[in-house]
Amino acid sequence: MPKKGSRKGAGAKGSGMTEEDRVLLLQQRAEAEKEMAKRKEEMLTQFLKDKLQKEEKNTAVNLHKLTQQWRTVLRQTRGTELRREIEIIRQTFERVFDRKDSVMKSLVGDLNEAEQQFGQALRSHLHCVDRLPALQTSRLTFFQQQWQNNLQELGAEFSTE
Repeated sequence: MPKKGSRKGAGAKGSGMTEEDRVLLLQQRAEAEKEMAKRKEEMLTQFLKDKLQKEEKNTAVNLHKLTQQWRTVLRQTRGTELRREIEIIRQTFERVFDRKDSVMKSLVGDLNEAEQQFGQALRSHLHCVDRLPALQTSRLTFFQQQWQNNLQELGAEFSTE
């Protein structure tokens, strides 16, 4: 086969090829480039998938860490609130306790006073009851004597008539 017109500046590669060989070579190069682009795209896709999976894993880990830290903060806050409420309840309890203790002391004092009054009233009553027989005896004596006097007066009046 005769050589077809060679170009100026053509390299040593292309100088001994036919048109068909050149087209075939260009097709092979195009397919190789296409295959390289496909492999590159697959590698990029795989890289992005791996990166996404790693990010999802990191997101889950970070979310767990954030949740734990948030729970710690909530526990501390709730603990502070509960301590404050406990202090308020303790103070309220002490006030109520002091008030009831004061009432109880007052009632004990009133009870002691009432017992003293009862004892005094009982002693006075028993003294009065003890005096009753003597009073009754003196009254009886008085009435008997009055009777005797009246009887003597009537006897005197009767004997003078």
